[in-house]
Amino acid sequence: SIACKAARASVYPQARFIEARGEGAAARMVEQAMIAAKERIARFFSEHDVPALYKVHTEPVPALVQTVLEDIVRLGIPVEPADLNDSVRFAALMSVLYERNLSSPFYRLLDLFQPRSYYGLENSGHSALGLGAYIEIKGLRNYAGLVNQRQAAHILSGEPAIDLEELQSVERQI
Repeated sequence: SIACKAARASVYPQARFIEARGEGAAARMVEQAMIAAKERIARFFSEHDVPALYKVHTEPVPALVQTVLEDIVRLGIPVEPADLNDSVRFAALMSVLYERNLSSPFYRLLDLFQPRSYYGLENSGHSALGLGAYIEIKGLRNYAGLVNQRQAAHILSGEPAIDLEELQSVERQI
């Protein structure tokens, strides 16, 4: 199904409903469009020196990655640095570690490649999405998105943007 992976209809005396499960092609398409829109808005802010709260997700430290790879090889599991840059091979490696109950290297890899993202005034890119710039713009989900939405509204209306000092105050609080 283009809308969802599975659906079922139920009819009860009091209610009728259709339950959709999973995300289909349509949901993935919307997701990709939203990521592209957020990247473009972030780039616009960056290119025009408009202060914004960027969502930052940094690259893992190469020396730490190398140490974990060496530890995994010592456990008898063949691994190459390229395995970490390919989602299928990375998932396969994680499966092997999980199936062999090798929790230490499993969690060390997770910690390296899935560090917490943070919001900052400096655009340092979003490595998990492979983007040079990314912001949240939906205020219903988080405060940084609301602030960025307000910033965009100021720009579109021709009003002065929120000043850097006010955004620095917000950055310290989130």
